[in-house]
Amino acid sequence: DPEKNKALAGEALKISKEINFLKGISGGNRYLSLYYWATGDYGEAMKYAYTMLQTVEDTHCFTGIGQAYQLIGTIHFEDHNYEEAGKSYEKALSFYQKSNVKGDVAYCYNSLGVLCLSIKKFDEAREYFLKSIKIREEIKDEDGLGQAYGNLGFVYKSKNDYATAGKYYRFANEIAGKYNTRYRLAASFVDLGELYLLTGKY
Repeated sequence: DPEKNKALAGEALKISKEINFLKGISGGNRYLSLYYWATGDYGEAMKYAYTMLQTVEDTHCFTGIGQAYQLIGTIHFEDHNYEEAGKSYEKALSFYQKSNVKGDVAYCYNSLGVLCLSIKKFDEAREYFLKSIKIREEIKDEDGLGQAYGNLGFVYKSKNDYATAGKYYRFANEIAGKYNTRYRLAASFVDLGELYLLTGKY
C-alpha cells in the first residue's frame, strides 16, 4: 500500500530528525521522493531528493551522494529535462566511481545510455551500454546484463541493424528465461515480436 508506506516513511523521518539520525533522515527523504516521482508530482519529488542530497553530503558518504544525484537525474529525466538529467547522472557517476561500488557504476552507465537513447544519440548510448555490460559481466550481475542487452538491442534496431538487434534481444530473452525474471521476459518477447514485424517475419 503506497499510501501506508508513505505515512510510515513520514513518521520514520520525523523520529530520525528528533534524534538527528542522518541515515534515517536520508532514507525517509529518498522514499518520499520516490513516492512523489511515481505519482508524477516531480516538484515534490525534487524537493525531497535535494533534502536527501543535503543530508548525505553531511555524512561524506560517496555512495549516498551518488544515489541522491541519481535520483535527481531520474526525476529530471521523467520530466523531460534531459540536459539537467545528464548533469545529475554524471555527478552520480563520479561519486559512484569514488566509492568503487561497481554495481552502482554499471547502473549509472545504463541510465546515461537510456538518456542518450531518448535524445537519439545512438552511438553514445551504445558506448554507455557496452561499459555497463563490461562491469556487469565482471560482477556476474545476470539480471543487469539482461537489461543492458535489451537496451543495446534497441540501439541497433534504431540504427536499422536488425540482425545485431536480434542478437542482443535474444541474449536478453535467454537471461530472463534462465532466471524467470517475468517482467524482463515479457519485455524481451515484445522486443523480438516488434523486430520480427519490422523484418517481415510474421
